[in-house]
Amino acid sequence: MSEADPLLEQVQEALRHLGLAEHRTADGWFYKDEGNIAAQVGRRRGAVSVYAKLPQAAARAALASGEVQPHPLPRLAATGWVCLLVISGEQIPRAVELVRTSAATLRSKR
Repeated sequence: MSEADPLLEQVQEALRHLGLAEHRTADGWFYKDEGNIAAQVGRRRGAVSVYAKLPQAAARAALASGEVQPHPLPRLAATGWVCLLVISGEQIPRAVELVRTSAATLRSKR
């Protein structure tokens, strides 16, 4: 087991409380709300990567704070997808907040 596995399990457990459907993929896990992807979680460079789609203003603010990175795919980064690299349990509440915002944004568009 890699070093990130216990941290990954902690992130997954925290996200399960959001009521999103969890789907295993080849690269990690998708968290969906009524079939729409709210987040993706996986392992990356010894950390847990949490990708979430934020409203443009929230994405800009998060990026400006330096706490997140733009999604590595430019077309997704342009639509508000950001990545938080979780390297300690202290970052899990922020990861949950990002995913909660993403899911709330999806729900508000219905």
